[in-house]
Order: sequence, then structure tokens, then C-alpha cells
Amino acid sequence: ESGYVATSSNGTNWTKRTNLATSPDLTSVAYVSNAPAAFPDPGFWAVSYQGQAFYSSNGTAWSEASVPSNTNVFWTVTANNTSGLVAGDSEVYLATGPSAWRKQSDPLFTQASPVPAWPYYAAAWDSTNGVYRLGGDDGEL
Repeated sequence: ESGYVATSSNGTNWTKRTNLATSPDLTSVAYVSNAPAAFPDPGFWAVSYQGQAFYSSNGTAWSEASVPSNTNVFWTVTANNTSGLVAGDSEVYLATGPSAWRKQSDPLFTQASPVPAWPYYAAAWDSTNGVYRLGGDDGEL
């Protein structure tokens, strides 16, 4: 079902919590425990096949986040305690504030070098090394 969100305390019995208002096809959900400035509070973040991002503090009531995107697909979302990251088909956005999303494939917004324009399906914050990790098509890291 489009926009289907469910919870389970044991991984066996699931309870439907809500359908998002726009009924997007969700591709990833992550819990952000240390709310950076990009995210309002600790809570759940979801991204969709339609290039949308959503936030919920409780997993039931969801709000759409304003992420500027040229893609139709976001595959993954993650965060650390100072920034949030969403990634998808040839686009990666990093935010340090609610409306401060910066496209990481644009050299104007990156400090070192821009990320390649690849499809990214997985993202994680590596707290040991202090870096974001992205995984993409054909095993790219």
C-alpha cells in the first residue's frame, strides 16, 4: 500500500499506523535519535519513490519535509547530531537546518569534491570515523 506505515514490538505482529496524506511509495524509514538542526526533533524519517521526505515524532502523525529535489526517487535517509542526509537517483542532499538542504553533487555546495551522480540505495552515519557512508548501484561506496 502506498504510504503504509506499521509498527511491531516483536517483529511478528504488526499494527497499521497511518497512510500518509499524499500516499507516496515509501522506500526507506530511519529513526534519528540525535535531532540535528535539519530535523525538528528526534523521530522517524521516511523517503519516497516520488522524491519526498517525511517526518514523524511518534510514527503515527507524519509531516512532509521540504527537500528541493530534481529526482523522482529518494532511496535512503540518515543523520548524525548536526546534519541530515537523503539520497536517491543521482542526488544527495545534506541539511544543517530545516530549509538548508544542499545538493552534494553540486560543487557550489561541497567543501571537498561533489558526490558522483549515481543511484544511492543506502546511507549511514559512521560515528567511529565521523563520515557519512553511501552505497549505490554496482557496489559503489
